[in-house]
Amino acid sequence: MQVKEDSLTRIEIPDTGFVNTEEFRREGQYFLKHGYYTPEPWGSPGWKAYWQEQLNRCKNGYSIAGTRITGDHYAYLNFAQIKLSADFAGAAGATTSGDGERIIKNTAARKVTTFPDFWDGDYAYFHAKDIAEKRGKHLLVAKSRRKGYSYKNGLIAANRYNTIRNSVTVIGAFLKDYLYPDGTMAMVRNYVNFLDQNTGWAKRRLIDKTDHLKSGYKIESDAGVWVERGYKSQIYAVTFNNNPGAARGKDASLILLEEAGKFPNLKESFMATKPTVEDGLYTTGLIIGFGTGGGDDSNWADFEDMFYDPQPYNLLPFDNIWDENATGTSCGFFVPDFQNKPGFMDAQGNSSISEAKKYEESKREGIKRQAKDTKAIDRHVAEYPFTPKEAFLRIAGNIFPVKLLQDHYNLVVNQGTFKHLGVPGVLGYTQDGVRHHPDNSLNPIINFPLK
Repeated sequence: MQVKEDSLTRIEIPDTGFVNTEEFRREGQYFLKHGYYTPEPWGSPGWKAYWQEQLNRCKNGYSIAGTRITGDHYAYLNFAQIKLSADFAGAAGATTSGDGERIIKNTAARKVTTFPDFWDGDYAYFHAKDIAEKRGKHLLVAKSRRKGYSYKNGLIAANRYNTIRNSVTVIGAFLKDYLYPDGTMAMVRNYVNFLDQNTGWAKRRLIDKTDHLKSGYKIESDAGVWVERGYKSQIYAVTFNNNPGAARGKDASLILLEEAGKFPNLKESFMATKPTVEDGLYTTGLIIGFGTGGGDDSNWADFEDMFYDPQPYNLLPFDNIWDENATGTSCGFFVPDFQNKPGFMDAQGNSSISEAKKYEESKREGIKRQAKDTKAIDRHVAEYPFTPKEAFLRIAGNIFPVKLLQDHYNLVVNQGTFKHLGVPGVLGYTQDGVRHHPDNSLNPIINFPLK
């Protein structure tokens, strides 16, 4: 992976795709088969050596044949049980026609509790998170639906709780429904419970509340005073509804902002939170905001502004390789619908991008033809976008069918029709005022804004 310090960030996936990715998942797969991680007797030298090595991988990452995954990614693959669609790899219900073309058919699936598969998009995200942290930046992620980011970010919080003494992690959302009883904080609790039950890292808890976990224990000193001991790592869950300063005073090393697309006061909350993780020239912690655009403009307008203008907020700027003709401009980190789309990945976790795009495009065409509501296609595209521009389609308060207009605009541009809609010339003053003087030798201005 090549990343230049003085350029916009761009994380490259190998041209040939990933191979042998099952090697990164050996421990989790062993647990699924046997119900435990190591046959070494509890507390034996072999048992201690095994868990020390696993702890090192969860902290510092793991490399195989020149490919390195981060510590959080390793922990996610091997120690984070999630709900995943059965038969996830490969196109759902795919068959092959006589000429070799794959025919895609929807098929029924069921959710099972298991460990995550290796996904090429996860490789990019976990590296993006590490790059932001090492550079003293923060991270803003816009994404399509159903990419498992609550699972991933919940694991990052649990892994920090498990591997870094005295660490403080804050998981924030505008509404508590995104945190518990079924949100990210609940996922974190499930991860921590699993680690305590099945690994060599079990930790007693000083605090065990719905919105606050703290590891450690107490001992009585010679003076008869109870003193805290142990890891003393903490995880808080806070809500920013009517309280942009909810994370103030927490001295956190990691702050997660869940469903940033549903965060009407995101800018105010972000700026009130930054002093918690920044100290003069130094950045002492990482803020990660993530979510999906679309919906009510008043909710995600801040998200869009920050995504397309990352530098003033100390957000890690990425090369905008997703929007049309935007390469070389900066934006946040984006996860398109066609990456890691269920049914469109091979067994190694490589996305079948062209097939995923074709499937989604056919789905969009069906909505255009069948939906009586002209806004139906806009809502669908905003939830399952190919580009950031699609993710931030303005739906509420707009009487026009945005996606249909965009499609027509693209048609006009691709056919070059717009080049013949105007007459090139110059404007000049006359006795009758400013007049246009046609001049076919001039080149018309057809690009805006001007460069």
